Amino acid sequence: MTAVAAARRVRPVLDAERRRRSVVTPEGIALSFTVASRSSRAGALLIDLGIIGLAMLLTSLLLIFVLFGTLQVADGAFDGEGPAGRVLQAFAVVWIVAMFLFRNAYFLFFELRPRGATPGKRLAGIRIAARDGAQLTAEAVIARNLLRDIELFLPAVFFAQAS
Repeated sequence: MTAVAAARRVRPVLDAERRRRSVVTPEGIALSFTVASRSSRAGALLIDLGIIGLAMLLTSLLLIFVLFGTLQVADGAFDGEGPAGRVLQAFAVVWIVAMFLFRNAYFLFFELRPRGATPGKRLAGIRIAARDGAQLTAEAVIARNLLRDIELFLPAVFFAQAS
């Protein structure tokens, strides 16, 4: 076995040791935990984004079905001035509010709960925690999610507009 192969075998242990943290509680009990790796965090985020995307798609299809299916409106009936145009505007407002809530309230809803984990994080076996290992406060979760919008979604909008 070469030195490179031996180093590759040892590396996961070293990475796990580097990610290990220890916290002493006020009662004097030492608790140790491992910080999640980048790949498990990315996997959890992709799962959550998939769930959000699916919920957005299903909600959009449901609103389209309700708008066109139950109203049974003919083509060209939405001129914007009549009652059908107002119905379309109302459905557009409902759709915009629903998409905003899916994108923003999803993470807040799950991370403010006692487990502190979204479904993607649960599947990846991780949860959010404060530096001392405790559950995050509501203010910290809100700040974390506002930063996620700036770090993740804002550049995605710029890349989408550029292409």
